[in-house]
Amino acid sequence: MSAEARIVHAVASETVCGAANAGFLRERLASALTSRRPAGLVSFGLAGGLAPDLAPGTLVLADWVAVPGCRWDTDSGWRQRLSEACDGAILAGVAGSDTPVATRLARQQLRSATGASIVDMESHIVADIAERMELPFVVIRAVADGAGSGLPPAALIALRPDGRPDLPRILANLARSPGQLPDLLRLARASRQAFASLGGVCRDLGPGLACPYFL
Repeated sequence: MSAEARIVHAVASETVCGAANAGFLRERLASALTSRRPAGLVSFGLAGGLAPDLAPGTLVLADWVAVPGCRWDTDSGWRQRLSEACDGAILAGVAGSDTPVATRLARQQLRSATGASIVDMESHIVADIAERMELPFVVIRAVADGAGSGLPPAALIALRPDGRPDLPRILANLARSPGQLPDLLRLARASRQAFASLGGVCRDLGPGLACPYFL
């Protein structure tokens, strides 16, 4: 999370990092919006693949966000500007989840339930708050792990409140289960590809991330 925030910080007027859990992000985002009304909200960062054809590093611009039983559409005008500016990006649906979707079977089930191509743990919260506050929102995500890859246990350890990995707990988990090291290294390589895609987007879009309402 802290890495994602560093990438987008130069082109966003304010960043809110949802490091701990869904309630934590909701509270921090709501608090940030009590004293100001932004031009729009962006859900920005890494995502897990649900569609089997999405390789690590693939940039996804969401046309909608869904959880089972609920769906939000992203702002069409803003989304169009993003699509025109971001070469190679695909338009697809995003599934929201309050918990990590760590196994191949769980991802298949979520794709069947929502029809989404990727999943993250923040976009549904951003979408809900944007709707409540009548703000436009978009989603810019890069795939960090494909649909056919499960997440190793060490990757599921909660981040620290500042958004950084909890290295002592990760190393302790790895020491107990060293067999997961190849999967962790694979995930690290894929995440670097995703971060590179996100960095390129910020350079291409510049301040305001192409928001048509940003003055």
